[in-house]
Amino acid sequence: PDGAADPAGTALPTGAPWRVHLHVPLHAPLLPPLTSTLPVLQDTLTRLVGGARPLTRHLEVETYTWQALPAELRPRTRAQLADGIAAELGLVRDLLTALGLKELP
Repeated sequence: PDGAADPAGTALPTGAPWRVHLHVPLHAPLLPPLTSTLPVLQDTLTRLVGGARPLTRHLEVETYTWQALPAELRPRTRAQLADGIAAELGLVRDLLTALGLKELP
């Protein structure tokens, strides 16, 4: 923005798309115009553990973001929270097994 028109520098930029960081469960569908970084996660997992020799043997899934969801989308019971976490972990399992990793019995 033009400094003369906004001497305090408080105007929001309008000349380019905005990127907003928002935590949502990995399996959650997003409504346009929001998009997901799931393809980035898939590419990262492919590089880390998808080759003949994994670059790491430790992965972590953070599930702390449930409270960051809008109130109407938050789990209301422990069972709903458990179901949501299970769905998120299931998605990660599916991503890893698609790369050829095996589940332990």
